[in-house]
Amino acid sequence: MSSEPQSSSTPVGVSRVEELFVNVDDNLNEGDECNLEAFEPLLDTTTKEAESTSHLKRHIDGCIKKSRFLKQQQALNFLPSESSIGTDQSGFVSALHDGKVDMLKMKEAMAHWITMHEHPFSIVEEEGFNLMMKRGMPQWTSVSRVTIRNLWKSKPQKIEYMVLTAHFVDLDWKLQKRVLNFVHLPPPRKGANITDCILKCLKEWEIEDKVFTISVDNASANDSCIKILKDNFATNGRLLCNGKLFHVRCCAHILNIMVQHGLQQVQDIIEKVHDTVDFLNASDARLKRFGELASQYNVQDRKLILECKTRWNSTYDMLDCAIKFRKVFPRYALHDHSYNYCPDDDEWEKIEKLLEILKVFKATTNIISGSEYPTANLFLGEVQRIKVLLDVKSESLDDFVKSMVANMKERFTKYWGECNLLMAIGTVMDPRLKIRAVEIAFPKMFPSDLVRENIGKVKDIIYQLFEEYLRIYSSTCNVEESGECSFPTHGGDVTSSGLSELL
Repeated sequence: MSSEPQSSSTPVGVSRVEELFVNVDDNLNEGDECNLEAFEPLLDTTTKEAESTSHLKRHIDGCIKKSRFLKQQQALNFLPSESSIGTDQSGFVSALHDGKVDMLKMKEAMAHWITMHEHPFSIVEEEGFNLMMKRGMPQWTSVSRVTIRNLWKSKPQKIEYMVLTAHFVDLDWKLQKRVLNFVHLPPPRKGANITDCILKCLKEWEIEDKVFTISVDNASANDSCIKILKDNFATNGRLLCNGKLFHVRCCAHILNIMVQHGLQQVQDIIEKVHDTVDFLNASDARLKRFGELASQYNVQDRKLILECKTRWNSTYDMLDCAIKFRKVFPRYALHDHSYNYCPDDDEWEKIEKLLEILKVFKATTNIISGSEYPTANLFLGEVQRIKVLLDVKSESLDDFVKSMVANMKERFTKYWGECNLLMAIGTVMDPRLKIRAVEIAFPKMFPSDLVRENIGKVKDIIYQLFEEYLRIYSSTCNVEESGECSFPTHGGDVTSSGLSELL
């Protein structure tokens, strides 16, 4: 005897039909019409057909619950609803389109996320981050920190941010550099707003009494910010030398301004070269043909560089690379009549003269922008080098060169026409250079009637700076009742003897 039920057709069939019918009926709203005819065959469990699966197929064809579910599937939307996330999503654009991930939009979103929450760029390279993204989006591809950091080079960015970086010398006399804050700065971005952001950051790091100088670019909002900060530090007694060294203009930014003013003279020529490189890079077939022509002229380079219009040094790289193909471009124009950006011989001559000047500016920028070594002692020599170049070129018989250099000299005089004390101090503190370097450089940088006066200003500020540091840190020395510091001196006044070798 078997313990299983004697008959499994009728009782089981009826139970399942009743259960299914009730489930469908429960999910019907008022006004919905149920196709009862589709269920009638299921109720007849005495037929042989009931023992097969064809009755299930007929039910699926007329199932109201299934048809409603299919309609919902067709209306699926990847955009999250506002109610589901509790925030306003106006302007939100999904990175999912037809089930595919738009990696460009994902990169932009990551850049915004990193900026908003002050994450390090390296977070996008972490294994856990990529495993999480891969699990949620199987089409995800990993992104490097360099891609995120340089994302703004590919298109204009709408994210306004400010970076505050600290440079200092540690207890082992090693130069250190740390990013203190990377913060979104919403409008209005006035001097007072920038000041509040800086002071807040300095207070959080507890270094508000350790700021020696602040270096910013030349925006008008930054000038008003420096004025407010200077007044604030002076009130609290934290300003050395009465603020004479507090504001340091960014040398690299000044060089950039000078070059941009010079490039205005040849903007139309630069546009031609830019359009040429963009045109050739847009097609593999064009590049292949261009490479074949270049080989006929024994040009070893096979790559054209496209500039980033906001960075003048990339413009230099583009022109320096393109001029090597100077004879190839006209030949290519004979094969491709759609190419009509080729510079003529006179324009190439101007590019050559421009590169001769920009080469010096680029070398100077690379030297003073170094981050792995101290650069303050190098500024004066490099600025003097630029001044000598501009003076020589301003006397050129070529009207094109003379006019271009005149624009550059105008900016040089505006920002470096007066004696830059901190630049001179950095030079004097280099034991290889000392005050002698200043005495050599200043006659080439200033009118003869101001040379001695400016050298005197440098000596005075160094003495003043030494005395203030001696006063501040005298408590750390073994100071006797007489008020004199007990560290060894070479005799005489401690201030003059300590600086005699430099001055």
